Amino acid sequence: MRLPLRPQTVWSNASRCALRLACALVLALPQVSLGQGSFTTPPTIDTVAPVITQAANVVSLTDTTAIIRWGTDKIADSRVLYGTPSLTNSALDPIRQLDHLVTLTGLAPLTAYSYQVSSTDPSGNLVLGPILTFTTLGTPDSTAPAFNAGPGIAAISASGAVISWSTDEPATWVLRYGLASGTLNEQRTAEEVVLAKNVQLTNLTPGTNYSVQISAWDVAGNLGTSSTSMFTTLTLPPGGVGVTTGAGSFTLSWAAVQGVATYKVYRARQSGVTKQNYASLPGGQVHTGVSSPFTLPANAGESWYFVVTTINPGGESAESSEVSVTIAAQADTQAPTVPAGLSAIASGASQVNLAWSASSDIVGVTQYRIYRNSLLLTTLTGAPPSTAYSNTGLAASTGYSYAIQACDAAGNCSALSAAA
Repeated sequence: MRLPLRPQTVWSNASRCALRLACALVLALPQVSLGQGSFTTPPTIDTVAPVITQAANVVSLTDTTAIIRWGTDKIADSRVLYGTPSLTNSALDPIRQLDHLVTLTGLAPLTAYSYQVSSTDPSGNLVLGPILTFTTLGTPDSTAPAFNAGPGIAAISASGAVISWSTDEPATWVLRYGLASGTLNEQRTAEEVVLAKNVQLTNLTPGTNYSVQISAWDVAGNLGTSSTSMFTTLTLPPGGVGVTTGAGSFTLSWAAVQGVATYKVYRARQSGVTKQNYASLPGGQVHTGVSSPFTLPANAGESWYFVVTTINPGGESAESSEVSVTIAAQADTQAPTVPAGLSAIASGASQVNLAWSASSDIVGVTQYRIYRNSLLLTTLTGAPPSTAYSNTGLAASTGYSYAIQACDAAGNCSALSAAA
């Protein structure tokens, strides 16, 4: 007969087992202590494994570590089997608990791992989770961006410049600049990640020294800083450019520009002179290293057009306003030379052919006057006029005398040549 007794419970035996059948059944129980007045039933054996109530997952991950977490419905130890790919490694936390955290260390960066959690309760009942995977992170970037080039300075003007640079990895940037004699108290930036960049600075002061420096942050937050570059903005072109004429010369003058010791003068015989096109214009020339006033020789009747630029450490300024000058022609009061070598040769009974050497003149001979027997016979014109003439319709067996006179456009005429 089975008695409904509770496990691990003390029972009284005061009657000394008055019912022999009951006592016999009691004595038949295993591990029952039967004393003078009581006995104790044995404990119940736990055969139920823990249940995973919170699925295993990676709650923290770096390049060399991973923290695995899961939960069970009763207290148990914490073990993780892991490897790549076989589960050849094990990490154990023997403390029994409901919430399980196990840290895996010594992992390889950027590596795929398999893992499986298990928990064993105090009675030795084991629960295993499914096999899962994770991949470690890469090695943290601790290297700052390096500058391959820059800050480079280009396109310098009186009020601006272009700053350029490049880095060995994509980075955000801040450009700082200021007066070379002061601090970098101005800055430019943009929400962008770049390998190379050109930035236009504007509203700078003409003829001023500036410093510039670049800071660059990579995606990991590492900061790289460039060297400091310096540049000088161009000056404004000189003002007040004027020109005066003298005897066989002209003189340019202009207002001095602060901080500039040398200038360039460009000139040509045609309007529209620039520092780029002067050489392609008629008479185009450049004069370097000059200062105001600047005098040049000139010929009468010439017209010239001029621009002036400044030179400073930043380079050459833009051109000044163009000015021009025309050298007045000198009054021509000098007669041509006397025609020489006059010959008169009869051709038949009624014609004489004349020929002579050309005269010279400071401007040019424009006509020859032919005299016959001291009277003006005809005038030859041209540029230059001919030095030969045939006189026809003459009377046979008659004597004739000829002389030649040269004249220029100003009305200056030579003396008569020797008669022929």
